Order: sequence, then structure tokens, then C-alpha cells
Amino acid sequence: MNTGLAVAGNMGSDNRLNYTVLGDSVNLAARLCAASEPGEVLLSEGTQRELGTELATESAGSRTFKG
Repeated sequence: MNTGLAVAGNMGSDNRLNYTVLGDSVNLAARLCAASEPGEVLLSEGTQRELGTELATESAGSRTFKG
């Protein structure tokens, strides 16, 4: 799970439109999702800061992603 700016909208041609989202925040969210184990939700540091103490979490350690 990640928090940040993204661009959302329809992309494609008149014959075929797809709704999509683009941006660095979306890319990080996808990488966090791919790195999580079944039943696990990984949060970015920014999302953790936004949540504050409203949600109990535990550290999964630091990770590095490509891109």
C-alpha cells in the first residue's frame, strides 16, 4: 500500500479504451504488492506516516525495489 500522486483516466484509442493509473506512487504500490506474502500487507513509509497511530503495524524491515 502506498500513498502519493497519480494520474488516472482512460487511455487508448476510440476502438479500445482502458482505465489506468500512472505514476511513481503506483509503481511503488505494485512492487510492495508483489513483494508481500499471502495474508500480508506492506505499507510504504509515507503511508505509515499518514496513518500515524490509527493502525497497529509492525516493521517488516527495509526493502529496496528497482525503478
